[in-house]
Amino acid sequence: MTQEPQDRIFGGPMSDVIAFMPGSLNDLPVGLWEIIDRGQKSFGLQGEALANFVRRCIYSLIDAGAKPVAGGNKPNQWELQTQYGKSKQEIAEAVIAEWLRQGGQKPEPWTGVWFGLPWSYLPKKNG
Repeated sequence: MTQEPQDRIFGGPMSDVIAFMPGSLNDLPVGLWEIIDRGQKSFGLQGEALANFVRRCIYSLIDAGAKPVAGGNKPNQWELQTQYGKSKQEIAEAVIAEWLRQGGQKPEPWTGVWFGLPWSYLPKKNG
């Protein structure tokens, strides 16, 4: 029997960390750098284990309605990134492949791809 990895900083099983990953989406998109940092620091993950954690987190975010976004040229403005694909599998694999091509290290904070809900990337309605 394999016991699920426990978060060594905050406590709790990995599945809970992944399930709660979308919790902040109403306030701010979730950055890939945050996901990687969490996997490394909370669970000591590297290599394929870290990639699998990233994949599961991306699935959780997409299941909650998030899509890939990147910071626009204006503060607090996000741009939808369609080049990663449409299905959660396509998106996760494309994001992971891009991350690995860039060396597989944690991106600098506040950079790279993020996952946001429609409020973050749809044009604001005048009203």
